[in-house]
Amino acid sequence: MDARRGGSLSDPCLQRHESRAKSARVKAHALLLAALTPAANADIFAHMETTRGVVNIGLHLDEAPISVANFVTLAQGTRARIDPRTGVATNEPLYVNETFFRTGNNDFSKFAQTGSGSGDNTGSPGFTIRDEFHPSLRHTGYTLSMANTGAPNSGGGGIFITGDISIPTYDDLHTIFGTISPDDSLVPGNPKEPGDSASRLIVDQIISAGDHQTTIIGITFTDSSTGESAEFENEVSLGLPLVTSTTGSISVTPGSSVDLQLPSPLTERTDLVPMRTLDLSTWDELSNTFIGFNSSPESVVQVDTGQESSSFYRFSKIEYPLSVSPSSLADLTLTVDASAMAGLNGDYVAEFDSAGTGGTLTLIYDSDMENPLSGPITEIYHFPGGNGATLIIVATGLRPIRFELGYDAYCPTNPVDNTPLPPASPIPCRHRLSLWYGFWDIRGLSDASITLPPS
Repeated sequence: MDARRGGSLSDPCLQRHESRAKSARVKAHALLLAALTPAANADIFAHMETTRGVVNIGLHLDEAPISVANFVTLAQGTRARIDPRTGVATNEPLYVNETFFRTGNNDFSKFAQTGSGSGDNTGSPGFTIRDEFHPSLRHTGYTLSMANTGAPNSGGGGIFITGDISIPTYDDLHTIFGTISPDDSLVPGNPKEPGDSASRLIVDQIISAGDHQTTIIGITFTDSSTGESAEFENEVSLGLPLVTSTTGSISVTPGSSVDLQLPSPLTERTDLVPMRTLDLSTWDELSNTFIGFNSSPESVVQVDTGQESSSFYRFSKIEYPLSVSPSSLADLTLTVDASAMAGLNGDYVAEFDSAGTGGTLTLIYDSDMENPLSGPITEIYHFPGGNGATLIIVATGLRPIRFELGYDAYCPTNPVDNTPLPPASPIPCRHRLSLWYGFWDIRGLSDASITLPPS
């Protein structure tokens, strides 16, 4: 993530190498879905007030409940996020006072993107959510969708609206969770004449105006069944990420590592996200540490390399309550459909050893299953997160390969105390697969699965 502006010497959340961290916590609200009565067009309407007028959007609660709940709670500030400009966990509403920083307006793509939290294309709320693709929702024009990095389950807070054009290349890549109202007279509490398409005309203006030319003033939500303000309350848990700030004691080995001693262990399904500044002005997100369901808690975490003479840090914990993402590869088997690769019909099978640092990689061609290519794994680079992972494998006799994995399941919960149970094996996931030919060659999505060792 690029650097952000913010922070001051007097801020108690700042932490020096030489000092013990001070306590600073931001309480994260539990995200739970409100029970809303279905309506003819949409359960919830979003009213996005911009400097060009109000855009009314019907939200698809039934088809994309996670994305809708994520959007509503971030816009209302009822669930915390990480501010990429300051590195602090905050309940400041996202989207408000942010511009549509990126637009496209040509014969193939018409869109306007916002929601980075940084004002450009580099920010994020610090967490990701699962994709939700529904066959009835296609990018046929005037949709509200989740932005992402192109990898499975990589959306967070970024969103975009599309104009009067179909963009089929976005289907099943970006979650659609809203539709721009085609007739504002159908929007609850909106005194418009039948057939009034003001919302879509405003979207056209936003896209035509270009980058940074339109600002969001505020977003409100209406329950279409009651006409009253819509909120998400303690009804049904969706397992969305929960953010809190955390602190600890920092120790430094110059030129080698910066370690954080946490006041309480980092437990399973929890991500530690460190943010660093060298000048109290710009902030960078460092590599995260994720503890998966199959790993032990950690009390001491390396957060930096100790190369800088003086640094300041902020730390946030992100809980993924129902995550099935493993952080250890020990004794796992990854099976990947490689049909997305041009000219390749077969499967990759990675069988990891008991340490999770080696094993065997096999490429099985469908056309020649009796003569698979196989070699010992010599290098593994694994970067897990709450909803997926980046995994790079180097094996003798095979080209280095990179998998962008997105896990398509949530842990079942114990009906007695609602705590997560171990996931069923195999765990379904999707992947984007790349081979190394001097550059990463990103291909389409295919299915994959992870088989767990016998319990």
